[in-house]
Amino acid sequence: MTAPDERPRPQYGEYATPEEQQARIRQPDATLALDTGQTPGAVAPEPPVRPIAGQPAQPPAGPPPGPAVAPTGAAPAASAATTTRSPQSVAIDRLVTFVLLGYGLFQVIGFISGVANFPVFAADMLTTLDGDASVIPAGFGMGWGIAAALVAGVGWLAAAVLSWRRLRKGRVTFWVPLTIGVIGITLSVVLVWIPIVSDPAVFAAFADASMAFWGTF
Repeated sequence: MTAPDERPRPQYGEYATPEEQQARIRQPDATLALDTGQTPGAVAPEPPVRPIAGQPAQPPAGPPPGPAVAPTGAAPAASAATTTRSPQSVAIDRLVTFVLLGYGLFQVIGFISGVANFPVFAADMLTTLDGDASVIPAGFGMGWGIAAALVAGVGWLAAAVLSWRRLRKGRVTFWVPLTIGVIGITLSVVLVWIPIVSDPAVFAAFADASMAFWGTF
């Protein structure tokens, strides 16, 4: 039998004080503390698990590492903002482009019609400098004249096609006919002067006429 001063161990909390009951409800671990005679809440937290020697430590929980991915849509929005052009700038660019192409077409047509008959073209140049055009032989530089005409014509066509494509895409275009025009003029002038420099008599006539012409200024 149980001694009078002793009471059976509580099974369902019937002998627990209100404080003990509240502690068991709020803190399930308090049951172990009360059973061992400790104050509820004084149970020491479980120590962290230390890695065993020779084994790698467990990585912290979290999402798996991977390459950082930029938010979709940010870059296109920024690029679209930087490429936006005002209607005034677009209109000015188109106007300048068309003016350059029109002026270039006018110059190319005149140049091709001149160099197509290169002996006459060279004689006219020499006459303009007050030189003796009789030194120009028949058929002089015909091949070089045709080459210069082709360079001028193909250059203008390339400038027109590239300009039209860029205009349709809304890009800055005025520099296309300007750049191609400068390159085409340079190449055409070089092709025109090659036969003149290659013939000693013609070159001497041009040199004398040029010195006399510039000496009048």
